[in-house]
Amino acid sequence: MFVFLGLKVERLGADDGPELDALLVRCADFIRLTEGREPAAGDGLLLLDERPEAAPDVEKLVLGLYDGPCLIGVMDLLKDYPAAGVWQLGLMLIEPERRRSGIGASLLGALEDWIAGQGGRSLRLGVVEQNAAGHRFWAREGFRDIGTVEQDLGPFRRTVLRMERALPI
Repeated sequence: MFVFLGLKVERLGADDGPELDALLVRCADFIRLTEGREPAAGDGLLLLDERPEAAPDVEKLVLGLYDGPCLIGVMDLLKDYPAAGVWQLGLMLIEPERRRSGIGASLLGALEDWIAGQGGRSLRLGVVEQNAAGHRFWAREGFRDIGTVEQDLGPFRRTVLRMERALPI
């Protein structure tokens, strides 16, 4: 797919489920914050397959961020959702030891360039209200608030702050 800062981004598939599970366990702090639970076996495969009910035929890409052979991050994308040229970033997660090092901002820049090369015009995402640090990151990167949505995850309800940014042309 693409390389930046000596790190490689590759598309993930079903064979990568166990490796994704291990990454999600290392990122248990994020799972607790956003979903109110501990990561579980099979979460990696769920991430690879899960999509909004309104997007059954939309192209989904789950991209892994690798440092050599080690999966250190993941991005979940829907192409042309909810409209042509708009990409939805469902998740951008980097293992805790690598956070606050500039990798996230660099990854976002490389990802946006790649998406623009695929015809994307804007990038949308959602940040759970409890994730104040995440919201600050996305706002610093030029994303603007465009609304909120309530999500019911069974015993866990959350408010999601929707954000969007036009991509560089």
